[in-house]
Amino acid sequence: MNYLFEKHKKSIAYNLFFSFLFVLPLLLANTPYEDDLHRDLYGVGLNNGHGRFIGSILLSIFSFNQTYCFSWFPFSSIFTFALFGISGLLMSNLLHIEENKTLKLSSFIILCSPFLLHNLSYRYDINMSLSFFVLIIPFFFKQKFYFLTLSILAIYFSMALYQASTSSYLIISIIYCLSKNDKNKNFKILNFFFLSLLSFAIACILYKITLIVFNIPITYRGIETIFLKRDFFVLLKNNLVIYLDSLSPITSIKYLISISLFIILSLISLIYYILKNKNYFLIIKLTISSILIFFLIDGVNLFITPTVTDPRTLIGYSLVLYVPAIFLNKIKYSNLKLISYSILLIYSFLAMSSYCIFLNNHEKYMASINNIIDSNFKNQNSNTKRIIIGHIIPTNNKIIYKSFPIIRRIEPSNWYNHIRLNSYYGYKRPNNKEMDKFNNKNEQIKFDIKWENQNLTIRGNDSLILIISKN
Repeated sequence: MNYLFEKHKKSIAYNLFFSFLFVLPLLLANTPYEDDLHRDLYGVGLNNGHGRFIGSILLSIFSFNQTYCFSWFPFSSIFTFALFGISGLLMSNLLHIEENKTLKLSSFIILCSPFLLHNLSYRYDINMSLSFFVLIIPFFFKQKFYFLTLSILAIYFSMALYQASTSSYLIISIIYCLSKNDKNKNFKILNFFFLSLLSFAIACILYKITLIVFNIPITYRGIETIFLKRDFFVLLKNNLVIYLDSLSPITSIKYLISISLFIILSLISLIYYILKNKNYFLIIKLTISSILIFFLIDGVNLFITPTVTDPRTLIGYSLVLYVPAIFLNKIKYSNLKLISYSILLIYSFLAMSSYCIFLNNHEKYMASINNIIDSNFKNQNSNTKRIIIGHIIPTNNKIIYKSFPIIRRIEPSNWYNHIRLNSYYGYKRPNNKEMDKFNNKNEQIKFDIKWENQNLTIRGNDSLILIISKN
């Protein structure tokens, strides 16, 4: 590993520089996202029922506090981007992609995942990037004992940081096996994959034993596995539907255009390679591998109820484009490869920039709603409740919203908006029962209209204020 870093100093420097450029809009936007606003207001409890005990320990150490942890923003965001960037560089080196290039554009494939925008939005959760990064390291150790030992440690460490990353280990293993496409070494490759499976199984057992021995409960959202459920197949089907729906952003026209040349060139290279080497078994390997990767992207979420599938848990998708990249790398025309990578990068930078503009616009809009409320309700007190009804979206965000479907998935939720308009300004946040009650129009019209425009109607009195969206 030391040799690897010594040999690729310039590549690392380039990678970190462009990773920083990529994170820059998020740093400049400087908007707390979802849970982070709640954490900023109340601190983060370290025993949160997620089973991420190593993550809790690290947060406790770096916060110099055993009860709550504090935001390291912007350093946490820079650290997160750096780790994802270096992870991409490690993947390129592992797969021998762009071997003789100092600036390896393939090293940005991970950062180019549209779903990663969700992971990168969180200021506190450096656990996500760290849990992903450690999974790549064992693959640089070829001796079986070292590979097995380091794999078990890396998977165990990853599970205790952020469980959703863990299935990425098996995706990396599958992609690594695909890169070794010599038809005379199929048995050796299969043996390596089974060794990866063994490592994964042992690490999972050790993690489970740790939870039991140290009485570390996973109580988040009342999650439980579906394996022993009577309606197993119904629950699995429902989880698959949710998973497929979560993948919809990668079917958008703009994203498909951004990867089209990349995929087309890879397919041409793949067909040429198969015909030239008469390696028809590679078609079977690719088919089986693609099916396995598809299910591993969602990983454990397919087998729990209620499922917690959302963009940030689809971290494994960030590895998918390394499959076509293996075959794209065999093309001799470097300019074509440069163009195909550049299109993907330009789209990703545009998506990041648009997303940050979206967040900034949203924050300003919420602040303007607060100002309107303050000017129309003069006698509010700490017990005043502000209830948002409908989908809050500023006019200048609607074009961005339509252009990038991933933003629809990760825009600030109604839960966040209620914290933003209530707790943030010292008011009492309404509960779910109250919010459901005032979704009824018959309840809404009991209150006088205090302010209205084409997007919003504001009704209420000094103890209860309804912000009703017309979107």
